[in-house]
Amino acid sequence: MTLCRIDVTFQGTLPNVKNDVLRQLGAALAGCIRGGDTLSRIDAQQFVLLITGSTDGEHEALLQRIQSAADGIRSDTGDKTFSIHLSSTTVPLESATDGG
Repeated sequence: MTLCRIDVTFQGTLPNVKNDVLRQLGAALAGCIRGGDTLSRIDAQQFVLLITGSTDGEHEALLQRIQSAADGIRSDTGDKTFSIHLSSTTVPLESATDGG
C-alpha cells in the first residue's frame, strides 16, 4: 500500500477559475484511479491518494496518468492562460498482513 499526497500549484489562474478547475481536477483524478484505491481532497489545493496492491512502477504510471489528465483541463478564462502543476510525495505503508 502507498500513500500519496498530491499538491496542486496554479500558474496564471484567476481566483474565480480555481474552484472550477479544482472540481475538474477532482473528477479527472477519480477517473484515473483503480477500484481499490481511495482519493480524498484534504485541503484547498491538496489531495491524498491511497494506492493499494501496486508496484513502484505501477504507481509511477498512475501518477503520470494523473498529470496528463491535469494537463488536459481547460476553463473559460478569456484571453488568460493557466497551467496546473502537480507535485507528489509517496510513502510506502506496511499493512498488518505484511508483518508491520
